[in-house]
Amino acid sequence: PVNDSVQTRDWVYVNVTTSETASKAILEWNETTNYTMSGSNTNWYYNVTSLSNGYYSYKVFANDTLNNFGVSETRDITIGNVCGNVYIDITLTGDVSASGTCFIISADDITFDCNGYKITGTSETGNGIEGTGRSGITVKNCNITNFFWGIYFDQSTSLNITTNNASENYDNPSLGWPSSLSQVKGGGIYINGTDNSTISNNTATFQMNGIWLDYSPNNNITNNNAYNNSNWGLALFVSSNNNILDNNLDYNIRYSVCLLYTSDAADELD
Repeated sequence: PVNDSVQTRDWVYVNVTTSETASKAILEWNETTNYTMSGSNTNWYYNVTSLSNGYYSYKVFANDTLNNFGVSETRDITIGNVCGNVYIDITLTGDVSASGTCFIISADDITFDCNGYKITGTSETGNGIEGTGRSGITVKNCNITNFFWGIYFDQSTSLNITTNNASENYDNPSLGWPSSLSQVKGGGIYINGTDNSTISNNTATFQMNGIWLDYSPNNNITNNNAYNNSNWGLALFVSSNNNILDNNLDYNIRYSVCLLYTSDAADELD
């Protein structure tokens, strides 16, 4: 696994390639247990199973036929429902709380499934789930609250953000009329510089904004509930050729839909 990664399954498969042919490889797990790895030549592996939630470290020792020893770097991994960098598919098995940003999607083609559990922030700071420069990410079945943005993606493509409740995040209902857009950001779902993605069947209510797109063309925004927000239900800034269909955008204080510097903003707006 990648160093400092998080996973919710209770096993870790360690695979190592040595720079020279080795006669033996030993996995040192958590500085307490040594496992003899299977394999031969330059390829060695071991599967550590039945792990409890917690933090673990590991490294690999190998020696060649002349009894010369080498050792890998030490890597850390977290097992359980805790915040961190995500490099593999995740299915939560319990609620998670965070101070600041919680989960950072750090690889492509990942499914992050909250399985109905909650991700709760502190003092409406950081983001519940975020990613930058990502492709092929699915975020689903999450309940995210008390962050600046519930779900945040930047410079990404081919996202599927579906069946989440990103409500009761950042709000400032006493703000009044803002002097800049930066004063009214924050809320449910935000994507910037992102295309060919789907945001569907989400709820984003009772916060500053429901769903906000910056510089994000060619997306599908369908069947979302983005109502009762202090600013906008749905905002599109410099975001053209998006398909917007069957969304509930009622009872937002400023506008239900805000289109700014957006030509042909919606092939279909309903």
